[in-house]
Amino acid sequence: MRRLWKDNLLFVKWKDTKEVTMCSSFHKAYSGDSTRRRVKEAGQWRYKNIPVPDAIKDYNGWGGVDLSDALIQYYSVRGKTMRWLLAIGRSETPMTHKQFREVLIKELVAEAKAAAAAPRPTLSTTCMLMYFGQTATAQRRVCVLCKDQGNKVKTPVYCSKCNDALCFTPNRNCFQEYHMRM
Repeated sequence: MRRLWKDNLLFVKWKDTKEVTMCSSFHKAYSGDSTRRRVKEAGQWRYKNIPVPDAIKDYNGWGGVDLSDALIQYYSVRGKTMRWLLAIGRSETPMTHKQFREVLIKELVAEAKAAAAAPRPTLSTTCMLMYFGQTATAQRRVCVLCKDQGNKVKTPVYCSKCNDALCFTPNRNCFQEYHMRM
């Protein structure tokens, strides 16, 4: 087992059936834990406790991680892949991977430009709660929904689009009720 520290990072190299390297920002290098492995010594197999770093122990305890790592080796992108586009019955030649990426990037840029050009919502086009004055106690008005129900309840908030005074408290949400009716 080899350990190296740099700032708050711990780098660990540990030999199991293969050499394993890990980097961690919150593990100790070694807390005294060990794991039992079958080892061949002097031509005979026997079980031996070998020290294991905390980072490796936690990693193996997650379950299914080794299976994921094994499958990554089988489905590596560095391996030879099948052609993704077949030009059957076409006179055009298929795109190369580079051409595909260039077309994809152009389409993504066009989508981003279209989204940026779309009109942005403003206070006059969006229903939002606003205060009449600078504080919750200044410039209170009668809630239009409570007034329709025969109650005279004053509120410091109003809808920025509708410009109507509406209650917005834990007990009464006239703002939501008012807009659900519309």
